Amino acid sequence: MSPHHLVRRRVSPRFCFVLLVLASPLGIAFADDDIVSFELSEATPSPTPSRALSSAFERRLTSDETARLLSRLPAPKREAPQPPVAVPRLGGRPPVRTRSAAGVLQGLSYALPSTAQRPLTVLRHAPDGKVALAVNLSVTFSEPMVPLASDEDLAREAVPVRLTPEPQGRWRWLDTNTLLFTPEGRFPMATQYTVEVPRGARALAGSAFEDDLRWTFTTPPPKATAWHPEKGPTSDEPLIFIRFDQRMDSERVLAQLRVNADGRDWPMRLATSDEIKSDDAVRSLAGDSLAERWVALHPNAPFPAGVLVTLHFDAGLGSAEGSLTAPEKQEHSFIVRSALKLVGTETKRTTGWANLVFSNPIDAKGFDPNWVQVSPPVEDFHAHVQGDRVVLRGKPRYPQKYRVRIARALRDVFGQSLDRDVSTALSAEEPWVSAGLWLAHSHLAVADPTHPSVSVFSQNVPSFLMRVYAVEPAVWQRFHELFDEYNPKRNDEDKLDTLAALGRLVFKSTVSVHAAGDTPVESRIDLSSCLDRRYGHLIVSVEAVLS
Repeated sequence: MSPHHLVRRRVSPRFCFVLLVLASPLGIAFADDDIVSFELSEATPSPTPSRALSSAFERRLTSDETARLLSRLPAPKREAPQPPVAVPRLGGRPPVRTRSAAGVLQGLSYALPSTAQRPLTVLRHAPDGKVALAVNLSVTFSEPMVPLASDEDLAREAVPVRLTPEPQGRWRWLDTNTLLFTPEGRFPMATQYTVEVPRGARALAGSAFEDDLRWTFTTPPPKATAWHPEKGPTSDEPLIFIRFDQRMDSERVLAQLRVNADGRDWPMRLATSDEIKSDDAVRSLAGDSLAERWVALHPNAPFPAGVLVTLHFDAGLGSAEGSLTAPEKQEHSFIVRSALKLVGTETKRTTGWANLVFSNPIDAKGFDPNWVQVSPPVEDFHAHVQGDRVVLRGKPRYPQKYRVRIARALRDVFGQSLDRDVSTALSAEEPWVSAGLWLAHSHLAVADPTHPSVSVFSQNVPSFLMRVYAVEPAVWQRFHELFDEYNPKRNDEDKLDTLAALGRLVFKSTVSVHAAGDTPVESRIDLSSCLDRRYGHLIVSVEAVLS
């Protein structure tokens, strides 16, 4: 495992762990009930194609290399041969002796056994109930409903399913038992659909539904999925952008939106195309959104300075796709910019020195470091802008009192300047020493069996205690659960006790780290002595020794 395959990760300064796999043919044993979940949603195609990745280096294995690789696999199990099974011909009719496709289909149709005594049922159907997105409707019957035929012939068959409401789309048979309805695009949102298979619907062999079968599925009502501005501070006449999860009527959205500023309702209007094009943030948001899924609004008058603006839709927000309305209130708020002023200071004991905090974001492009002066002078002093902060860096003396002066020329992103030069007192405190210990990016890593080793990264850690346990692949699930980051009942001592139960301790040693200053260090540990052969599974545990 080379160092560039590891991602530096800050952890507790005491423990970190990793499960190391050394190219074993046994692999990793996963629990049978492991489930991979993912969610599908609509998206806009990327305007620029992704860059093609270059192919990895490859070469064909020699015959000897292939033989050595295959020799590591366990011998396949050989099953005893089974006696042949006689399959009776359905219906007792002789085989159809014809070369035409029509003759074959006809022969299959009259060879079906009689199932009239059994009622026809639906084995499965989807969707059902509340769904986030519906792309098609499928119904699978217990008996063949149509003969084997081409798509064109099946398109003329009667559909034994009623869908209400039925959007524009197409019914088709996937096979003789499964019927599929595909709408144009997807099923419209904000709609409850009823699917019915009426009593008397018949299968090809004659069996029929004895009772009506009915179920419903529902696509979601409208929901705002993105708001701009997010929190602020923002200008007093911002463009307001709202994105939705479905098509909306802009005029209806405007009529249902309530805007409150300074305790008063604030009138709004739809933004013009020129206003949208001139606003970089809103233009980008609109370009990344599907058509008719967003609105951009403009206040009829500037908002008062420094107030909280609240936007909300009451329950009942309507959609342009269906009749269902949002059942709950949806709300968002942001702050309007106030006059630019210094509102506080922050003294750092980890990195740098101090921050000057202002009421609004500072204009970084127009910032001049000479606007900030410190007395007495600080060695290697420099200042830069980070959001609403002017960050001070340098090597102050400890302990020492300083006076910082900021010129009135300092401007925020809204073009406002300080009303006068301001100054504030700062103290310098001795910084804390940052100590850390890192292993692999995740809890699972694969090492090269020809040079089995693991890299341990540390900073300001004079030494660490390293333990290595030899384990079997079957412990993976327990190891994975042990290091669940969201399990508050696990502490480092519990983990060490459990590791001892998972495997056999094959290595334990204190490793000294030689480093100068505050520099992160990589310690590469050879694991050859931990393996009976070149392959296997190891759990590596490292514990910082700080005293």
